[in-house]
Amino acid sequence: MRVSMTATLDAARIPVQCDIGFGDAVTPAPLQQTYPTLLDMPAPVLAVYPLETVVAEKLEAIVKLAGFNSRVKDYFDLWVLMRYENLDRILLPAATRATFARRKTSVPLTLPAGLAPTFAAEKQVMWQAFLVRSGLSAPPLAEVLDELRSQCWPVLRAAAESGGN
Repeated sequence: MRVSMTATLDAARIPVQCDIGFGDAVTPAPLQQTYPTLLDMPAPVLAVYPLETVVAEKLEAIVKLAGFNSRVKDYFDLWVLMRYENLDRILLPAATRATFARRKTSVPLTLPAGLAPTFAAEKQVMWQAFLVRSGLSAPPLAEVLDELRSQCWPVLRAAAESGGN
C-alpha cells in the first residue's frame, strides 16, 4: 500500500510518500530505524525493510516483468544499492529465495531477459527520460546492466542452487 500526502511547514509544501507492506517475506527481520526530524521534536522510530529485502524485491520484479518492464527506476535503485550500500552478500541469496517464494516466482536458472544486454538497447530512451525527469545522473543503461549482471546474476544463481525453485 502506498500513502501519499502533502505536509506543510510554514509556507513550504512537502510531498511525502510512504510504502507500507503487509505479508511480505522480510529477510532478515525488519530493522528499527530512527527517522530524522527538522524540528526539535522526538524522532519517530520506524520498522523498515533491510536493504537485502529491498534488493530481493527489485530482482523479483525484474525477473517477473522480464522484457516488459517499464520500471527503469528499479534498475537505478538496484544499481545504487549494489554499488554504494554495504550489503550482506551472504544474506542476499536467502532474502532473494524468500521473496521469490512468497511471491510465487521461480528463481531463474538462466539469465533473465530483464538483465540481458538486449534489454538495455530496448529501454535506453526510457532510461534517459527517467534520468532527465528525475534530475539524476547515471551511466547509459547498457553500462548499468553490465554492473547489475555481474553482481545480481551470482545472487540469483546462489538462490536457485540452494532451493529457490
